[in-house]
Amino acid sequence: MRICSFLPSATEIVYALGLQDQLYGVTFECDYPAEARHKPKVVRSLFEHIDPPLSSGAISQMIGQRLQEGLGIYEVDLEALQGNARLQYPHTSRKWRSPLPSTAHNMALA
Repeated sequence: MRICSFLPSATEIVYALGLQDQLYGVTFECDYPAEARHKPKVVRSLFEHIDPPLSSGAISQMIGQRLQEGLGIYEVDLEALQGNARLQYPHTSRKWRSPLPSTAHNMALA
């Protein structure tokens, strides 16, 4: 079984169940247990690598605009989910595609 977690709490459950060897992807927020930080990131925030960081007002405005357009604030690495990416190298550059709808960030894939 190949597991990808879209929620930090789901990642913790996977580790608690002893299934970490089957965990092939996590979100940018998954940092517990510490080993989860080394798993490939398959979900990231659109705000993750903005430099310089946006003000909270600018972020709020951007989120509001995206939600009005039916878009979310997260992106999924489809190649990693499909198993076509070199998952052992989580920091290699990949094209991030398919922004998630605003409700999709509440899902976990198995």
